[in-house]
Amino acid sequence: MKTGKGKFHTDGSKCVYGQKKTPKKYKPCCAMFNQCVTNCEYDIRFEYRLGFGQKKKTWGVIIPADGSMYPLNYCPFCGKKL
Repeated sequence: MKTGKGKFHTDGSKCVYGQKKTPKKYKPCCAMFNQCVTNCEYDIRFEYRLGFGQKKKTWGVIIPADGSMYPLNYCPFCGKKL
């Protein structure tokens, strides 16, 4: 669901489409990965943040049901180490 920056979903929650949570010197490994960085959290979205029980930030896929994150070590599209 793409509702846009500053918009809300039908359930009233704020949409983060178009917003990035990336490292300061972020350079995408491929166009598909870069698209997933700005997707809505109800689509496939990648973020660079602390996951549950982690001590340092890592890349991960956001799970919309509870906002948790599944960690990624490699890009699922091009295979480059993240």
